[in-house]
Amino acid sequence: MHWLPVDQTFTLEAGRSLWGFPKELADIELRLRSPYKRCILRKDGRLVLDLLVKPGVPVPGASVMAPLDAYTHRDGLTRVVPWTVRARGAQVRPSGALIRLGNHPIAKELSELGLPKRAMFSSTVAHAAMCFGEARRL
Repeated sequence: MHWLPVDQTFTLEAGRSLWGFPKELADIELRLRSPYKRCILRKDGRLVLDLLVKPGVPVPGASVMAPLDAYTHRDGLTRVVPWTVRARGAQVRPSGALIRLGNHPIAKELSELGLPKRAMFSSTVAHAAMCFGEARRL
């Protein structure tokens, strides 16, 4: 990860100091009450992206993902951070997501990676609990 937007000071500081996540404050607007879920991300007053996710079909049972590693790079240091997630209320569908990029430099960077593209699949999760282990320098 080289950029991780967050909208709260506590998660910014904890993520940076404990795990080396390259977090930055941004405006994140979530619209979750309707069947269509929407996230509008702005940084410095400019649109980065607007994401719309259509509802899918429920995935039965409790969902625990296999442990994963996140790789972060901040202040010239690369770290590996082990983490796990437990999810409830997951829904999935083929395609199902629309993304519109804005005019922020991060949006330009995303377009250089080939976005927007048609999603292979999309998912939503009603509740997720994540646990992060100790970061190790590489």
